[in-house]
Order: sequence, then structure tokens, then C-alpha cells
Amino acid sequence: MKKGIIAIILVFSMIFLVGCGKEGGTTSSSQTDKALKPLAITMDVDDREISLMKDRKGTFDKPFQLNFWFNGKLDLNEDSVKKYLTISPDMAEPDISIISNDEIHTTRICVEFKDTKGLSDEINIVLKAGIVDDNGAKLSEDISILLSRQKQVEAYIKLKDDPTINSDTGYDFNTYILDEKDKYFEVTFNYPMNRESVESAFIDGFKYVPEEYMAKLELEWKDDANLTIAFKNLYEGQAYPISFNGAKTTTGEEYKEFEMNKVFGFLVQKARKVSKVDANGNIVSDMPIKDEILELDDISPDGKYAFGYRLLDNGGDFYPVKPILLELDNAGVKKHFLKGIDYIQSIIFGARWMPDGKSFIVYTSKKILYYSLNEALEGKPGEVIFEYAPTQMDYILGAEISPDGSQIAVFKSEYKDSNEGSGLVDIYCIDFNGKNIQTVEDVFYHTSSDGFVIPLKYSWKDNNTIISEGYSQKSDKANVYSIDLKNRKADIIIEDASNPSILGNIMVIRKTEYDEENGYMAYGDGHIINMNNKNIENVITGNLSYSVYGLKDNSIIAYELYEDYYNTFIYDRTKDTVLKIHQGMIFGSDKENFYILR
Repeated sequence: MKKGIIAIILVFSMIFLVGCGKEGGTTSSSQTDKALKPLAITMDVDDREISLMKDRKGTFDKPFQLNFWFNGKLDLNEDSVKKYLTISPDMAEPDISIISNDEIHTTRICVEFKDTKGLSDEINIVLKAGIVDDNGAKLSEDISILLSRQKQVEAYIKLKDDPTINSDTGYDFNTYILDEKDKYFEVTFNYPMNRESVESAFIDGFKYVPEEYMAKLELEWKDDANLTIAFKNLYEGQAYPISFNGAKTTTGEEYKEFEMNKVFGFLVQKARKVSKVDANGNIVSDMPIKDEILELDDISPDGKYAFGYRLLDNGGDFYPVKPILLELDNAGVKKHFLKGIDYIQSIIFGARWMPDGKSFIVYTSKKILYYSLNEALEGKPGEVIFEYAPTQMDYILGAEISPDGSQIAVFKSEYKDSNEGSGLVDIYCIDFNGKNIQTVEDVFYHTSSDGFVIPLKYSWKDNNTIISEGYSQKSDKANVYSIDLKNRKADIIIEDASNPSILGNIMVIRKTEYDEENGYMAYGDGHIINMNNKNIENVITGNLSYSVYGLKDNSIIAYELYEDYYNTFIYDRTKDTVLKIHQGMIFGSDKENFYILR
């Protein structure tokens, strides 16, 4: 705290004024000379020093010091000063001290409140008359300071059609990704507000939005604490804030949004839908996703459910991700929010279905939860079946359920004290109670060149064999491995490859080439490989993305290529023919249809 700055300034000011008075020949009575007056009265909060000299009142919402500054020394000690201080209500018990500074010839009486939670909303502090300095000057009148608890004005914002899109996420920064349809937000303040100041502050929040991309805005007040804001004519790619910084209550308190470091808003992207596509490549139905932009993954065996992920920009390195169980209906997509898991702040996450489709797991980099589908739909929380403590430097890299549904294969990156073995991953097979069934240690290396843990792409070939990408040494050179669980053995089956997808007796991989000079992985074409003879059946030219899916004994497959955007190709292997191309991302298949996010 800047204890002496204001005092030094005032000391020199007083010296200058005294000098001017003498030079002009003015005299003062001995009574005036002997009157003791404060040099300054300050309230110190964090690094701020606020003068209360003029108004003799202030506000508090956190620990603070109240300082009465005087020239020279006071004829007081820390015991005797207490009889000159009255603090009401008397339940307040601050620390009181007298601090002298010989360098600037000042003394301050410091009243410090280290905890304000139990204080009354108003505190009156009186420094009584009668205090004397070492020259005999006496304080002739009481000094009364009134301190009021600062009202923290807050705003709660939610989307009218989906209240789960709101400002109450636990993060200060909340930017959602929403579609371009008209949006209605309901805003609730915790105090009655000055409507004009709210509207002015709201409009001021758009000063960085280009005029040509500005939305049409409509505000409708329900009462002084509640209003609805309509956003119409939204532009794709534009971000819109909802800000009320500087708005005031009807009694003058200010909403200090910037000081609280609060941000709420949304980025506009084109609305998405789930398209059901048959084996001929024809769209059977489109199921719109209302309001927001979700990433989708893993369709249920019967095609009725999938998993969606809400991405929230919170100003951090990674977007927190909220998993949502989606019910797919021809009329649209219905959201079921999973209990027991909130936002996941990691790049490692996913959900997997049991073969019968009656239950599923959700995993993060630290834990695995088991859900019954019916109980999840009823709003019951999942059961944690495996978990690392947050303080442990160990991570889950993925979780995949075996074809017979008896076990979960979990790749784990565990912290090792020595450099030897660091970066090697183990595979644990656990049952649905979290009990370890078998372990294969030090399977391969799997980490980025900077040591950061990254997700792992793998799947079961059968109940004893896992096919996975991984590294053969401490580098970013990728290979595809076959892991024999019974014999605890891992062998490279394809070098310079990643992203294996197993479809019966074929495997689709993406070729890779590690650029040692520049230190990055270059991805090449996709290869369709016959697992029986290891021959390349066909080459998929282009930037093949993550997963490939199949129908009709995998004679029809769907794969995805990315250039400026994602395209899904429906390909007939028997005829070596692309049947249809749909712009969008493939995320799963059931027995009869592919599912594409468009």
C-alpha cells in the first residue's frame, strides 16, 4: 500500500502554504495554532489509497485500513488510543495501531479490518476530540467516518429457449457458440436498476462490433431488475457481447463488470443438423440441433442416441467441454444433461456405448464414469468407477469397451520419477467396478515432443487384441501396433501410420511422415488395408480425418476428408466407387445408416 505518498504531498503543501502566509504578513491566533487537525484521512484497499478527507464516508467490500494522518508525533500509545476511538456497532473488532514516520514527520492512527464478512452493512468510526500532539495541539472536535458495505451488483444471463446456456458456469469468461437464428436472452439483476444506464451500458458494449455486422437489438423490461434482450439478423462469424459495465442501480451503485473480470457473449456460426444417410448415400432424414453448435461423437447401436459436446470459450488455453446425451428424433435433437459431470477442462474426453446400448461410459483425463441409459434419462448421476486424484501427475489417454462388453481398455500415462521409461504408456483392462483384470506395461511411447499428454486413437479387434497408434521411440514418429493382451506383447504392424479404424477384416489408417528438421508430423493419404494379408486394398487421396465407419459387412464405408471444410464420402468398396459426397462430418453408424453432422 502507498502509505506515505499522499502524506508527503500534503506535508509539502502545508509547508508551502505556511510560508506564503508569513510572507504576506498574515497572523493567526494562538488558539488556531494549537488546534490539531488531520493531515489526511485515507482508506487503503489492496493497492488503492482513497481519500475520505472531504466527504468523510466510503464503501467497503473487502479487507481495508482506515488511516488518520497527522503531522508530527501524537501523545498516544496503542493502549491509550482506544479510548479515543468509537466503532459502532461494537461487534466490529479491528486491529488498531499507531505508526510514526520520522522521515516525513507524520503519525497515523491505523484501524485495520482484516475480515469484512461478519461486519454490519454500516460501520461508524469516530475519532474523538482531545487527542494531543507532542507540541500540545489538541483535536478540538470529533471526526466521524461512515463506511457502508458496497453493494456488489450482479447480472444473471440465460438463453430463454435453453436456460443451460447461461452466465452461471463457474467461469468468469463465458462465450458460447450459437447458431444464426434469432436469440432471446433473459437478464436478471440482483438490485433494481436505472433502466437508462443499463441500456446505455449495453449499447456501449458493441463499440468493437463493425457496423455492417451489427445485429438488430430489442430490449423489453419486465420490471427494474428483469429484462429480455432480442438479437435478430445475426451474422455468421461475428461475436456479440452482452455487457452492462458501468450500469447503475436506482440508488447509484455501479455494476463493475470489468473490475470483476466478467465476460458473457456468443459467437455465431451456421446452424447444424444431424443427417441420417443410407447405404446408397441418400439422406433419409435431417434432425436439426436447436440454438447452439455442438461437436458430436459415438452413435448408440440402435441409432437413437449420440453424444454432443458443448464448447465454452473461457479465455483459457483449452475450451471447457460439457458432455450432453442427445436423443435423435426426426423432429429434432433433444438434449439430456448428464448429472455427476460438469465441464471437462482437457483435450482428452469421450463417451462409449456398451454393445447392447443399454449403458455407456464417459471418460476424462482423470476419471471414468458409468451410466445406465435409463437412469441417465431420469437425471440420475453416473458412478465413478475409476479416478486419479487431481494432484496426481497421471492421466487417462482413452477408454474403449471390449466387443463382449466385459472390460474397458484404458491407456494410462503414469508419472515416473526417473527419465527412464518416461513417456511410455501402460494399458489396463478393468471391469465395470473399476477392478483391474490385466495389465500390459510399457507398451510404447505416446507423448508430444514437448512432453504434453495427447489423446490416443485405438480400438478392439477382438476380445484379446487391441489395435492402436503409438510411438516406437522418444520421438513423434507414429506407428500402428497390435497388442496381444493374453501374451502381454505389442508389435508394430504398420510403420509411419496413425488413426487406425477397424472394420471387420479391413483397417483404414492415415499415413504419416515425421519432419525431424522442423519437428512436426505431416499427414498423408489414407490406406485401406486387408487385415488377412496386410495388402493395401485402396488409397484414399487427401487429408483423411479421424474415424471411418461401415455398413453391409463393411462393403460400404464412409470416410471424411478435410480441405477448406469437411466432406464425407460414401464409398462402395466392391465397385471402387464414391456413391455420394456430403459436406459435413461423419461421427457414427448403426446397422443401416451413417450419421453426419452438417
